[in-house]
Amino acid sequence: MPGGENRERIAIIEPRCHGVEHGSFNAALVAAILAAFPDCNVDVYGEATHLEELKQLLVSTRAGSASRLSWRPLATPPRRAAGWQRALKVRQLFAQIEREFRLHPPRSVVIATTDPFVLTLLKLRLFTRWRGLRAMAVFHEILAVLERRRQSSRRWGFVASLAMPHPRGLTYLVLAETILAHLQHRAPRMAAHAVAIELPSLLGDLPGDAGRRGNRSLRFGFVGAGRKAKGFHQFLEVARAIRQDHPEVHFEVVGSVPAGLAPSALQLLTSVDRNQPRDVGSERGLGVSRGGEEQAPHHPGAGVLPLVDFVATIRALDYIVWLGDPKHYQLVASGSLADAIALGIPVICLSGPLVDHVFEQVGEVGIRCETVADMQREILRIVTKFPEETYRRHIEALRTARTALAPEACVSQLRLALGGSFPGACPSNRR
Repeated sequence: MPGGENRERIAIIEPRCHGVEHGSFNAALVAAILAAFPDCNVDVYGEATHLEELKQLLVSTRAGSASRLSWRPLATPPRRAAGWQRALKVRQLFAQIEREFRLHPPRSVVIATTDPFVLTLLKLRLFTRWRGLRAMAVFHEILAVLERRRQSSRRWGFVASLAMPHPRGLTYLVLAETILAHLQHRAPRMAAHAVAIELPSLLGDLPGDAGRRGNRSLRFGFVGAGRKAKGFHQFLEVARAIRQDHPEVHFEVVGSVPAGLAPSALQLLTSVDRNQPRDVGSERGLGVSRGGEEQAPHHPGAGVLPLVDFVATIRALDYIVWLGDPKHYQLVASGSLADAIALGIPVICLSGPLVDHVFEQVGEVGIRCETVADMQREILRIVTKFPEETYRRHIEALRTARTALAPEACVSQLRLALGGSFPGACPSNRR
């Protein structure tokens, strides 16, 4: 095995700013690339704060691979940049990356979050200055615009970037087999260049235990940004209905809520702000829950909840309530669902293609419901008489499910995407 600087390099680039990037997934992606290509060094590019968090998580879970990792800070585009301003910022970002590539030339490039501007510049570079490199572009929420009938600049830009000629050596990565299957129907030209993995999570490898402890009040949690597609307002409706007769039950947000939420809705919740950046956009955080006591509001200057607190808060929940819109999640994977399963928390969720596929892959790790009304009835049953035996079965299934979500489970697909010709091979320019 070649040593140190003699190893070929893979560059993983996160072009989004901290607080908006996919932190948990990115850590799992780095771990998966390390496992798939043990003869390569890996350079991770991104905002400095984001890189520090990834470093802490990977040192805690994959310390043996630390010598193959390098961390290279970038000035990523600010959250509010849009239109021509974002196009300019992304162009400046690629100029930074090219300067780094001259010092640390990679054999392969992985874009951890792909948007229309990034995809356009990536394709142009692969036809010109990066000709000969293997590349993989990862797609998250942007795929949802393909389902929207209403035209928008974002949808138009994405469709246009996909329609550009496709460079040899570029592979698209989507984060569920069900997404790839739907793409084959919805966007067959894109699907022809795509590979699917099941969205991995590294959080389950962090020390600590989950599961109900003692006879304290039940805690149900919503994880992530409180958006319409994630069913945040339905979560509030369920909380309101349950707490009307059972005020001792806690409904918590580990994430953020929409700005302007009515005080009556805020009173239903205790919450923890995970991904609230310092320059607050359309969302704001609430108080930090500590033993069910809601503290003072979490103001913008307080920054992002540390990863260790984020994980500990999720593990203190009894159930995670997942209300994602099934249509939206035909083309989008759920990091919060993967993290909940990896951390060993039973889920109560709405059925849909993604959820049903996850349950088929990892087992009965919670309760599936056809409607929000069904979910409300299930939660009421749990509150009225806690199902000890069923809960134990869910916890056992979750312990097994952790293996299916481990980064190492997607090694073969990543080798396919980046063109490794044999197990453990580092991608090469040779065609």
